Amino acid sequence: MTRTEKFVYELCNKTFLSLWSFPNPIGKKGKELCDVLIICEPDIIIFSVKEINIKDSGNIELDIERWFDRAIHSSAKQVYGAERYLNTVDKINLDDKTTTIELPKNVNWKIHRICVAFGRGEKFPLRYGDFGNGFIHVFDERSVKIVLSELDTIKDFLNYLTAKELFIRESKYPFTYGEEDMLGYYLSNNYSFPREADLVIFHDDIYQGLRNDQEYQKVLADLEISYVWDNLIEKLIEDFRNDELVTETSRTDLERTIRQMAREDRNSRKMLSKQFIDFIGVNEKPISRSRIIKSFNNPETIYVFLLGEFENRTERSKELQLRSFVGRARFECTTVIGLATEKYNPKGFSIDFSYSYYPEFSDEFRKRAEEMSKDLGYFKNPKIREV
Repeated sequence: MTRTEKFVYELCNKTFLSLWSFPNPIGKKGKELCDVLIICEPDIIIFSVKEINIKDSGNIELDIERWFDRAIHSSAKQVYGAERYLNTVDKINLDDKTTTIELPKNVNWKIHRICVAFGRGEKFPLRYGDFGNGFIHVFDERSVKIVLSELDTIKDFLNYLTAKELFIRESKYPFTYGEEDMLGYYLSNNYSFPREADLVIFHDDIYQGLRNDQEYQKVLADLEISYVWDNLIEKLIEDFRNDELVTETSRTDLERTIRQMAREDRNSRKMLSKQFIDFIGVNEKPISRSRIIKSFNNPETIYVFLLGEFENRTERSKELQLRSFVGRARFECTTVIGLATEKYNPKGFSIDFSYSYYPEFSDEFRKRAEEMSKDLGYFKNPKIREV
């Protein structure tokens, strides 16, 4: 990887998490497909990174066109080529020559195209839009770092790209000094852009003004707890890669679980983290052995938390699956994510997970769940609390 490719990959690894960030995947005839590929079903993000430095010719218009052709137009061709290839295959190989990533044809994949152009400095303007085969977002080294740092979940980042693309298509090209000021407006305007405007001007101090705002600083400080959720996800990934999971688990089963967890945006992760910390008894003793939390982003998903002793992990895992089954009967959802651990111990913890998908729940299943709840006491008389 080049210096610039590594820079972008490390940003992606932090924002989209390591299980879905792939540097230099292999494409047609063994050639590099793109610089960084993000695959988190049903979304694919294609990154092409170019660092182009143009020697001053004395003709600024000529220099601008030369830089655009090499830094952006060439990058756009790579992105479009990668997209065409991905539409023809059901799997791709990574640069390590051993790892294969499946691309099931039954998934309605949504592709997001991004070019990152290094070397423009203050001299060359960024151009973005449809270069012939779909809208492409274009960032430079400063703006890509700011955007991926501010919107550091896949849901928050893709929501921004979608809103920005819609805004640009409707308003054509707004007058702006930089991507960060568009982002600053978006963040300070309830995650949205103005609609039906005749003229939009983003001043060059919006983002910096937001960063200096005390209320925004309080918002960021309040979000710090949300990274407990990120750490849980990365812990599962780390244990899987180090072959330290107690129960043998395939990459597919693990990915199904953490994909749902990673689909929560930053605010939702804050709420889930608070619930998890409260549940395991970080500040006060736990008040129950199990808890059901509805996803704050996805009404089709619930989380089942369970406390159990480390010495009884096999029984704990079985109970987690049974409680997930009962939990599905209590809520109209399709997906149940189970997380089991011990009550809080500053020296460390273990964690078990389960994934259950019930697109339909028959009357027979409901009867079994009710019997299980009655016989085993699982969520027999739940206390419901609105958050």
